[in-house]
Amino acid sequence: MNSFRLALATMVITTSACNAVAQTATVYGIIDLGITRASGSLTSATRMNSSESTGSRLGFKAEEDMGNGFKARVVLEGSIVPDSGVGLSSNTNNQASGSAGASAGSAGFTFNRQSIVGLSGPFGELRLGRDYTPTFLAVALYDPFGSNSSFVMPQNFQGSITGIALPNGARSSNAIGYSTPSEIGSLTEGFQGRFMYGLGENASNAGATANDGDYLGAAFHMQRGPIDVGVAFAKYWLAAMGDIRETVIVGTLRLGDGKLYAQYLQDDTGSANSMRGHLLGGSYVAGAVEWKATWSRSDTESSAGLKIGTSNKYAVGVAYSLSKRTALYANAALVSNSNGATGVPFPGIGASTAPNEDTRAYEIGVRHSF
Repeated sequence: MNSFRLALATMVITTSACNAVAQTATVYGIIDLGITRASGSLTSATRMNSSESTGSRLGFKAEEDMGNGFKARVVLEGSIVPDSGVGLSSNTNNQASGSAGASAGSAGFTFNRQSIVGLSGPFGELRLGRDYTPTFLAVALYDPFGSNSSFVMPQNFQGSITGIALPNGARSSNAIGYSTPSEIGSLTEGFQGRFMYGLGENASNAGATANDGDYLGAAFHMQRGPIDVGVAFAKYWLAAMGDIRETVIVGTLRLGDGKLYAQYLQDDTGSANSMRGHLLGGSYVAGAVEWKATWSRSDTESSAGLKIGTSNKYAVGVAYSLSKRTALYANAALVSNSNGATGVPFPGIGASTAPNEDTRAYEIGVRHSF
């Protein structure tokens, strides 16, 4: 009996060791906290806020090398709010009805940022689950601040009809995604395409709302030397306001230790408002110090073609790396409103303003990754 147990234990250990060679698992995260002072014409506030320069998160990754260039992977990543220790809710169907419904400050931890299983190989990568949309990635990858920052989120995204207003503005649940290889051939070196279809999962007999929450998007990126350009398109199915069609055009130019950024974002609906957004920005790295600055704008028009909101956001930031994992940062932002707009640096920042009045905000913080 003892010999049998020993043989069984040896077999288990050997199998585990073999699996360990082919599979890796990682726990990772970011803790980002800052002290913010925001001032508006109606209200002002001083707060400790999370995710001011980069989204705070806790994640798990696993990858298995299956040989012949094929890999399987899993990513589970959730938002955390370290100043209070709570998590953020997710959404099950890309619609208001799919929100968890937890009251502010009481949400439990969810894998709201990413929850995917994928298979990659010479054909590219197929991903299933909750994932970033191609249109959001087109904005985030061509923004000096990465669009991960709550404080300096670009106005063209924040003020868009999709953006933070829709449950699937940045991520889609129930998504089927595909990315091409980074190189398909010598003529397409540096080219990559991303495609996604997200499901609202409504019943087929739901009438006008049968497709609510569905998302169909694609993005194409090309890099040649210091120039990187991209374009993305998407359609959001929404019966309440008319389906939204989104177009994103982006580009960067690297100049030594500096980089210039440009974006154009357009949202159109069948029967409601439309939006045009722009961004110009730059970044510069000097040793352990990185400087960033952006101007971004959103222009909203009614279905009759009347301007009903214009917001210009001016943002500057500096980060000093104490080590590879820890950095101190400081940011400042001014939002200038006209045509009835009441924009603020970020809705949760604690300040509010009357139409056509400015809002200012300043912050300092620390970020650590592990």
